[in-house]
Amino acid sequence: MHAWLAHYDSDVRPSLAPYPNATLLDYLSQLAREHGSKTALLFKGASVSYRRLEAESNAFAAALVAEGVKPGDRVALVLPNCPQFFVAEFGVWKAGAIVVPLNPTYSEREMLEALDAMRVEVVVTLTPELVLLTLVTLPDYPLAGRGPASCRPALVIISPAA
Repeated sequence: MHAWLAHYDSDVRPSLAPYPNATLLDYLSQLAREHGSKTALLFKGASVSYRRLEAESNAFAAALVAEGVKPGDRVALVLPNCPQFFVAEFGVWKAGAIVVPLNPTYSEREMLEALDAMRVEVVVTLTPELVLLTLVTLPDYPLAGRGPASCRPALVIISPAA
């Protein structure tokens, strides 16, 4: 028995097993189908429905794929706590890529180190100027172009120098 289980309340099970055979993407799709008009996200008095979150994350996934994002690519989300983070996160997963969440308040040095350490191919941000200025100074990751921003975040494609 694990020591921490002794600290659980008596009505808390020690495990959630059997674990469901579903991903968060499966749950989002199910909620969009069954409860599409219900609120998925609340942000500063505005709400986003499950249907809209599903549709916008599908559109963002398609934009990523159209820009050449492949399964296994690392996509940095340099976003504040906002609905766009969830649109981008679900979209990255739907494209088969790996989400690398990065703090938008990182200093230039911290951002450069994180992008390099994580081998990021794509950056998604609401403030592309800050990331573009940073990427231009990173010789191993020259700017390759910017793709469509159908869900508001900018899409910045970077690739290792050949």
